[in-house]
Amino acid sequence: MASRRPIRFSKADLLEKAAACDRALSAVTNPEHREALRHLQKLWKALAAERPAVVRAHFADEVLLLNQLQTEISSAALH
Repeated sequence: MASRRPIRFSKADLLEKAAACDRALSAVTNPEHREALRHLQKLWKALAAERPAVVRAHFADEVLLLNQLQTEISSAALH
């Protein structure tokens, strides 16, 4: 289930999502989940390199889906 907090599009917020992937990697043992987190981390960093207005205008739906995927993978590691 996706986070109920709104997604923010600032560079700092997107880099925090990348850092959360890094933290989740220490708890995840499933190789497929680890690989997905690595890819998500790269995507968050790439989005952070864009201007926030560009991310909001062109990638808003994708950011929501990425956030949901990251939440599901991270949650699966805890169960």
